[in-house]
Amino acid sequence: MRRLVKLEKTMVLPTVAYALSVADDIEAQELGTYCNAILSVESTQWIAAMGEEIESLDENQTWELVKPLKARGSLNANGSSRIREEF
Repeated sequence: MRRLVKLEKTMVLPTVAYALSVADDIEAQELGTYCNAILSVESTQWIAAMGEEIESLDENQTWELVKPLKARGSLNANGSSRIREEF
């Protein structure tokens, strides 16, 4: 039979605790949306970074833009998918 031992908070490795606290700090500092980035005091830096990223994607031929087929609709870009059921 195995015995489970609950570790106390003081027993957590210092490096793990430090990494988690740094991750929390980074998350708190990052802006969540495009609108937040554009309206922030650092908007010029955000715009420059986005431009550099788009240039990099273009140079590396990450994707190719094509015209959508007329018979098909385009997908929503909101991160969710819907399955359309027809009867």
